[in-house]
Amino acid sequence: MKRILAFLITLCFTNAIFSQAKGDLFRILSDEYSALTVRNDLMRDAKKEILLCTYIIEGDEIGYSNLKILSEAAQRGVQVRIILDGLGKRVPKEMLLYMKDRGVQIKIYNKKNWKRPFMLYRRLHGKMLIVDGQYCLIGGRNLNDQYYRMDSVGNFLDREVLIRSDKAVDDARRHFNEMWNHEVLCTDLKGSFNPADRKQCQLLLDSSALTVKSQMPLLRKVRGADMINPSDAMKPTAHPVQFVYPGFTYLKNGRIRRSNRIDRRVTHALQELVAAADSTLEIESAYFMLTRSWFKCLKAAHKRGVRIRVITNSATSNDLPIIQAVYANRRGRYRRAGIQLYEYCGDRMVHLKTLTIDKQVAMIGSYNLDKTSERRNTEVAAWVKDPFVALQQQKLFEKYLAHCQPPGGECPASTPVLNEDQKKRKRKVKWLRFTLAPLVGLVL
Repeated sequence: MKRILAFLITLCFTNAIFSQAKGDLFRILSDEYSALTVRNDLMRDAKKEILLCTYIIEGDEIGYSNLKILSEAAQRGVQVRIILDGLGKRVPKEMLLYMKDRGVQIKIYNKKNWKRPFMLYRRLHGKMLIVDGQYCLIGGRNLNDQYYRMDSVGNFLDREVLIRSDKAVDDARRHFNEMWNHEVLCTDLKGSFNPADRKQCQLLLDSSALTVKSQMPLLRKVRGADMINPSDAMKPTAHPVQFVYPGFTYLKNGRIRRSNRIDRRVTHALQELVAAADSTLEIESAYFMLTRSWFKCLKAAHKRGVRIRVITNSATSNDLPIIQAVYANRRGRYRRAGIQLYEYCGDRMVHLKTLTIDKQVAMIGSYNLDKTSERRNTEVAAWVKDPFVALQQQKLFEKYLAHCQPPGGECPASTPVLNEDQKKRKRKVKWLRFTLAPLVGLVL
């Protein structure tokens, strides 16, 4: 009898683990330590394939340490394919050619071409890491020190999400392959590697990896209060994860054609989510520059009785003073439409791109509420209808809200004293508001 009971308990435990492993996963990665640990572990554990696309990759510790892990994966037989933006790649070409020599396949998205000047503003902004067709990591973080609290001057406040979902990851992989196979938008990295550069390149990668390893304990120490314990972080979602991306192909006369322009599929999907909101809408957006369609969408939500709260940058926390100045000139209109604005006063710059709807839906992606994301850049977004996940994201919203000021108001007493860089940003925004911002605002 005892043996039968023990067998039944073991069987139930095994079934529970199996059912959990089969469910969708939407793990929020808010602090830099968790985000970097998950990213590195995914690449190191890859067996078959790593697909990576990013807007910015810097020739610094974070950028080079990621390249080192990717080169090691390629050397052990993993197929590694990378798409880098033509303007955002800030790694010397010699290093990229070294990666190519190590077996990493690299393509450049929208390489600078003065024969197509209208394409200059169409950038690869959707950041994705897809591993073995099983996991996908997306969000706002680029690959440089500022996104992982390792920059001495200014760091970003950002967020990513780890997704496990057959359909969502398949969609992400399909998006990557559409870009990879687009002969106009993506071109092969040209040039031959000089063997004389091998030692220097390897030295840069090794030293950067050691620096990042030494910084990991510090990142773990300074990260905010962990809202999600390990068991909750791997909890299957109540509903399937949804993933949306822009399309580059269309059907004409029975044939599939490729376009140089993106569609507005991501914008339409996110606006449908907002249109379905009943009570609350929390937005975290680095650049809150509403287009006509977004203004109309949010205004309609307010008229339905939806409480709309937005966390964005302040004059002291922004990384683009001209954008902040244009926003400052428009925020009166936003507030009259019923949008409650809160400007972040912390010691980092807001780079978040999230929505939390009715305490039921949580969305994380690369999409800013501005014209660039709506009409020009590639963007990706993922969301899930799950009250537990939405509560996690709302707790983060409330946490950051405590460090915000009302528009044009004073920062909370709990925020640190402004440093010289923050004071300089504030002066720039104040000057730009009444000089260049009225003109720039005509095209933004």
